[in-house]
Formats: sequence, C-alpha cells, structure tokens
Amino acid sequence: DETGHDVEYTAHQIHLSSDSWHTLDGHAADAELMILHKPKDQSDMIKGGVILSVMFEHDDSADSPLFEHLGMPKDGPEMEAHSSWPLPHYVDLAQELKAAVSGATYHYEGSVPVPPCTENIKYLVLGKATGRSGSGSF
Repeated sequence: DETGHDVEYTAHQIHLSSDSWHTLDGHAADAELMILHKPKDQSDMIKGGVILSVMFEHDDSADSPLFEHLGMPKDGPEMEAHSSWPLPHYVDLAQELKAAVSGATYHYEGSVPVPPCTENIKYLVLGKATGRSGSGSF
C-alpha cells in the first residue's frame, strides 16, 4: 500500500474479452483474461483493487488447460457476450499462469472496466502472451 505495508489480495472476478483491450507492441491479442483482485480486508475492489491482465494467442501447439478449468469447453461453441457462470471448481491461477508471469510486466493506474468505472485501479499487464490450443473461439 501507499504506506509500505504488504497487502494480501484475493481474486474477485474474471473477465474474458476477445480481442484484447490492451496491446503488446501495438498488437491486440486474440483474447485477454482480466483477473480482478480486491484487498483481502475489503468487501469489494473499489478501494485498492488490482487487475492482472493476461493475453492469449491461438496456438495449436500450446498446452494450456486454463479455459477448460474455467468451465469453457476446448472445442465448444462460442460464449455469448456478457455471459457469466460459476467456476466448476477451484482454479489455481498461479499455477495455470506460471509461464506467462515469468516475463515483463507493465503497470499503470486506470479505471474499473465495469460500472461504476471508478479511476483508482492498478493494472498489471503481463508482457508475454500465452497460447491456447483447440479449434474453439475465444
């Protein structure tokens, strides 16, 4: 935090966008997964929230089961816009995104991507896109 104390965060929501909202080297990725975190001692992420953005590119040689773990079929139908669903089980995001977090990270302060769109969120955008295999769309 701003006083130098450690803050523990919990993942609060996950948003998936196709194409990505952010760009890497001026290029939009096929999809962007935004993991919204709130401080563990807060009821929501409006005060002190952090968003971790992970870019995904379609890659038939990739072995990333993250989307299946999130309840999305590997070769299934496209998801409807603005759809939501509960996770089928616990997902270890640290393990699932281990390769992606090993590279550069960009950060800035911005607004929450959903209402109330307050401008007090810290963004961490991973600078390395990860692959997603399968013929299904993002």
